[in-house]
Amino acid sequence: VYAVLTFRQSGFWQNTETLYARTLKINPRSWLTLYDQGAIALRRNQLALAESVLRESIALNPRYADTQSNLGATLSNQGRIDDAIAVWRKALELNPEHSGALPNLCNKLMNAERYDEALDEALFSYEKAPGPITLSVLARVYYQFGAWSFNRKDYPNATRLLDQAVIIEDSEKNKTAAS
Repeated sequence: VYAVLTFRQSGFWQNTETLYARTLKINPRSWLTLYDQGAIALRRNQLALAESVLRESIALNPRYADTQSNLGATLSNQGRIDDAIAVWRKALELNPEHSGALPNLCNKLMNAERYDEALDEALFSYEKAPGPITLSVLARVYYQFGAWSFNRKDYPNATRLLDQAVIIEDSEKNKTAAS
């Protein structure tokens, strides 16, 4: 009897998709399983499926920043940049140093030449959660904003911004050397 039950049960473990389908059949409110399914769909570039499953996961647990961040990436990959930016901001409300949401948000803002917004987001996240992720993003925003200002021949602003990028980079190097 146990051998038959074990054989039957092993079929549910044959791959991730089968396991997740079984999990959702048993517990349709498993937000974490839905999150995982959405992450897999995003990696496979199945964007409509990823969006649907991630939204379902968020409906069950809106406090998980990873789900919000993946939804932002899904929307961005669909070309819905303003929607993605709004979702990444929600993720950062939950986790100001989210390693996906913060760089993605700042990069999209900078790509749209919305440097002031990118800098505000990076500074806000750094003030809420100073750490290596937020500091790295802040340095990159200062650098790219400074380079953009330089290309526009706004030399005083470029100098100020690039100086800040160098100060951050030097402080990190000194911390690493002292460790």
